[in-house]
Amino acid sequence: MKKKEHNDASLKVKKEIASNIKRIRRSLRNFLTGEAVAEKLNVSRVAYTQMENGKNHKDFLIESVPVPVEAIAKKMGIEISYAPSADYFGILIRKSDGNVLMGINNSESVQRMRFTIAHELCHYFFDKKDYVIVDYRNKIHSSQKPDKEKIADFFAANLLMPKSLIRIDFKEATKDGIFFEDNLSGMADKYQVSKEAMKYRLLNLQLIPAEVDIFN
Repeated sequence: MKKKEHNDASLKVKKEIASNIKRIRRSLRNFLTGEAVAEKLNVSRVAYTQMENGKNHKDFLIESVPVPVEAIAKKMGIEISYAPSADYFGILIRKSDGNVLMGINNSESVQRMRFTIAHELCHYFFDKKDYVIVDYRNKIHSSQKPDKEKIADFFAANLLMPKSLIRIDFKEATKDGIFFEDNLSGMADKYQVSKEAMKYRLLNLQLIPAEVDIFN
């Protein structure tokens, strides 16, 4: 390959990478903006998304938990299929006919499956140009995940554990001034999420300090 052609190819790749980074940042910014508006309206981010798109948002108001995440996906017209897999937590496929299939690994816990559905919903809303998205069962640290996977995890946490409801339940759980591991388990059970997911949600909302030993 000639030097000029090589430089042109390199420039094209760099532009594509820059474009992808901008798209991911824009998606995250739009999501955060939407979350702020949604919080004022006391609805979930999904509800706000539906209002933006002119959908029947009354079907998506999150006023109680556990959040009916499977029902939300089905109301979006997504077909959900459950099957065991050693390779992935979930997969989202956009078919050529416009239909969308979500595959969920049912060898995982109910809590993990619910989180995966919420995670894949983020891809459904924001990654419309990706026809196949796979959430692999690898053990990489969250900090090493691609940006769009971090965004999807953040989206899932917000959807399954709405900030306004979490704050109410946390206040009730700590009315005696102490938050025990039993309180963490109780909140996780109520929201049908894992203890780990609830722990990180409380940490991210700065409701518990990172150094609390009972959550390790």
